[in-house]
Amino acid sequence: MKKISRILVLALLASLLTTVATLAPAQAAPGTLTENFTTSSLFNANNWVSTSSGDFGAHPCLSALNDSNPAITLSLGTTLPGCSSRPDTSGAGSLFLTSNDNQQAGTMLYNQALPTSGGLDISFYQAQYGGTGADGISFFVKDGSKTDLTVGQPGGNLGYKGIPGALFAVGFDSYGNWMNQGYGDGECTNNILGGVPKALAVRGPDTSDGKDGTSGFCILPGGFVAPNGAIGAEYFGTGSDTRESAARPVRILVDPSTNSNPKIRVYMWKSGSLTQDVNTAPIALTVDQPADYVQAGTFKFGFSSSTGGAKDIHAIWGLGIAPLIAESAPTVYVVPDDVTVRAGEAAIYTYKFYSDAAKTIEIAANTLSYPQNICGSAYTLSTNYPATLPITCTGAVAMYNTITADRAILTVVRGTPSIEPAMNTITGSSGTPITTTAAYTARNFLNIQDLRYTISPTLPAGLSFDATTGVISGTPISLSAGTYTVTAISSTESATASVIINIAAPLTYVYTIMYDKGAGTAGFLNAQRGTGSSVTLSAFSTSTMVKPGYTFRDWLGSDSLTYVDAQSITINGALNLTLTARWSTNPSRTVTYNAGAGTGIVPTQVDVLQGETFVVAVGTGLIQPGYTFAGWKDLAETAYAAGASYTAGVNNVILTAQWSVTSQNVTYVANGGTGVVPTQANVATGATFTVAANSGLTKAGYSFIGWKNAADTAYAAGATIIMGATNITLTAQWLINSYVYAVAFEANGGTGTMSGLTGSGSSVALSPNTFTRTGYSFLGWMDDTSMTYVDGQTLMLVSTTALALHAQWLQDKPVEPVLTDKITSIAPAKGFANDQIVITGEFNHVITSISIDGKLLPANSWTQTKTTVTFIAPTHDVGKVDIKLINGFTPELATQQFEYLKLDDIKIGIDDIKCLGTFDKACSLKPGAVQPVSFQLASNALSAKSIKTLKSWKLQNAKQVVVYGYASPEGSKALNDKLTKKRAAEVGAWLKKTWPNLSIKTMGLGTTYNRLCKPFKNRCAMIKVVTIKK
Repeated sequence: MKKISRILVLALLASLLTTVATLAPAQAAPGTLTENFTTSSLFNANNWVSTSSGDFGAHPCLSALNDSNPAITLSLGTTLPGCSSRPDTSGAGSLFLTSNDNQQAGTMLYNQALPTSGGLDISFYQAQYGGTGADGISFFVKDGSKTDLTVGQPGGNLGYKGIPGALFAVGFDSYGNWMNQGYGDGECTNNILGGVPKALAVRGPDTSDGKDGTSGFCILPGGFVAPNGAIGAEYFGTGSDTRESAARPVRILVDPSTNSNPKIRVYMWKSGSLTQDVNTAPIALTVDQPADYVQAGTFKFGFSSSTGGAKDIHAIWGLGIAPLIAESAPTVYVVPDDVTVRAGEAAIYTYKFYSDAAKTIEIAANTLSYPQNICGSAYTLSTNYPATLPITCTGAVAMYNTITADRAILTVVRGTPSIEPAMNTITGSSGTPITTTAAYTARNFLNIQDLRYTISPTLPAGLSFDATTGVISGTPISLSAGTYTVTAISSTESATASVIINIAAPLTYVYTIMYDKGAGTAGFLNAQRGTGSSVTLSAFSTSTMVKPGYTFRDWLGSDSLTYVDAQSITINGALNLTLTARWSTNPSRTVTYNAGAGTGIVPTQVDVLQGETFVVAVGTGLIQPGYTFAGWKDLAETAYAAGASYTAGVNNVILTAQWSVTSQNVTYVANGGTGVVPTQANVATGATFTVAANSGLTKAGYSFIGWKNAADTAYAAGATIIMGATNITLTAQWLINSYVYAVAFEANGGTGTMSGLTGSGSSVALSPNTFTRTGYSFLGWMDDTSMTYVDGQTLMLVSTTALALHAQWLQDKPVEPVLTDKITSIAPAKGFANDQIVITGEFNHVITSISIDGKLLPANSWTQTKTTVTFIAPTHDVGKVDIKLINGFTPELATQQFEYLKLDDIKIGIDDIKCLGTFDKACSLKPGAVQPVSFQLASNALSAKSIKTLKSWKLQNAKQVVVYGYASPEGSKALNDKLTKKRAAEVGAWLKKTWPNLSIKTMGLGTTYNRLCKPFKNRCAMIKVVTIKK
């Protein structure tokens, strides 16, 4: 193969540093240097250098960049152009080191030093295809301290031999001279005499005394696959026509130089991803690291390729380089600086890099590879002032363990008043409406509410200007070309923007359009002739063209373009066009009947052709209680009676049954009463009627209180009922009459006081005795007629009653008092942390300690009476626990059990919502229904509006609800936590007062965010229905 002259080849691969999440020091992770080369741009172009030789096409180049676009500017004044005027799709491109031409060479060098201490894990795709099998591709590594950019020799040396300070290179040799001892490498005893095509081998370092690239570069001992380095044509893409078929995954692992016996390992596959297990690689080569690499602390790397008498496209993509052993990689600390920015202006973030945790040893930023957005904040040009935002660092430095725990503050202050867009261009032609412009966006005005817009000079005739938005619209009626100034004014502040308006005269051309029926059997459509800048094709519906069993599809023009029916076309020159009709076979359409709200057997219909007519079925097999079948409607809401004709159109047919409402009976039942019961005329399903008052019914000993239906729902006279699909029976409800009573209690030798009982009702329960008499036991009561009564007895009243009850006593036998303690119950037996637990019993001695599963409660954290011990359940895992009360006496008090429930047992927050109420309207009652209630800042008082909403949410049929309290994040967290508990408790107390039988659980959730409370800055409580009565 003919040698290619020595070239300056250093091609810069712009590198994208993969983003690593912010990590604490113990979680530092190394940054990976990646460059896909698959799009039309590079991410860190200033770290790459590109060089080439040869006269055919641009190389190196990006296949996804259009060659008519500006080339990417790289380091040292080099550039990276596009490869073609028909670039690859973005995301599917690659870097071409050479094009498919003879006598070319191309090199890309990453000219930023990277550390070797963590070893290297290198992966990329390489493809050699499209030609006759040119030299090949080399991946090379050089000493990171070397700044000499001299490149290697092309040809069989693949651009490697001659690089000053070179350390090693992996050659993917298609032509066969990479290992040839006779190819200028006579001093390399490890090289093989004669060419070896389709080979893989590793060359060693520059061994010259001055590291000037004048000697060395030999095959390393054991540096090729046995027996002679050849790996087979299947690992090269020669003969392939596409990059996809020629793609070969490569992975190179380089041990940290600190290892006792460091290696270089090369793996290849015929296909697949870059993340394959290296143990599956069919080609694997292991070589000892050369001493020069072991001694180097940093490295630079690159790719090189060449063609000669033979040619190929040489492409790489998907490059990634990471530390092989993360723990061995050096550490860098990223520290952002505080930033102040004017609203509407770009924020510039600055930061420093340090090698020590104390941040005393700074690393020069230009010696590191990292993304430009390694640090940033949530600030955007639309962020309002004033504001303070945290600055965090989330990127990673390539080949370093990167720690980004430090934070800084971005302060947003008021910027210069401005409006956007600053420049706008309007083009059009006279007599044609322009595209309406977008409204202007104003920034940094002190009084935005008074903002108004003006424009000067006056707009061309036919155009209008909106003074509140700056929008320009309308149809120009004259020619115009000029620049206009839009001014936004608010008080003493103003800002301007420019608008360029160009209105040209419309161009007109002579046109003739002929119509041909094509494969149609008959008919015609008149030709169109005229002059203009556009024309709308005649609608096919105006023609007489037909083709039985077919439908017109579109037109094929004599210019080989397709035109749709009634298309509007722009005329750019004299037009003589013939349009030929194209036809489509009429498709068949399904016909489906839908019962709608009814049930039963729906009719069926065989498929019909588009344009075919069928008879609409009857609905005799369908029913809906309370309704009568009333025909069908299709998807267009067109009604069809049974037996009507229906012509199938372009869509499948769905006919849905229609129903008309029927009326139901309303019956009133006296339920033991006598007299005339009310009557009610029939009521239509879905209509309402008013529940009747008592029409004179009476029941001895009882009072009428309203009506109930069969579902036991109570209705007062005058209530409104919506009629369902079945008849309604309303049964009279009666309340037993009550009597006035007065009961007095007399101690009869005892001491103490007891209040008498007065009131009215059908019964009265005697108060428990509180009188005492030393040496006597209370036996009960006796009235003035010697009638006896037990303590707490309930008396049934049959008339007005007055009683004087005298305590009855039995003298006690003297007994030595023995004071003991005992426990009778614990309540509740199940619950959650922070629930109040009450242990009931007799406690004549002081409880000295309380333990829960062996852990003591804090001293003085419980209260004790003669009959109760009360404390708050501490935090504990879910499950049963033993609770022991200690009084210092034996026997010990009985151990009690309490079960901690999962928090999921009561859904917290807004999970599983089945119905969401608003602050003005309550939800329908069902499990999962929620109703928010708002509060004022720092208040737990219910507003009149909230109470009105709560009253409208009738909870008498609810069984269990949960009330959650929330607070805005302002102020003390501890005070907010207490406030949310008070808010939940306030709502819970109101609910309990209104519906005493309702089981209520209250919980304070602090400043936990609830999106339903966003309109009230999270200052709310939310009621959630858990269960309802069955």
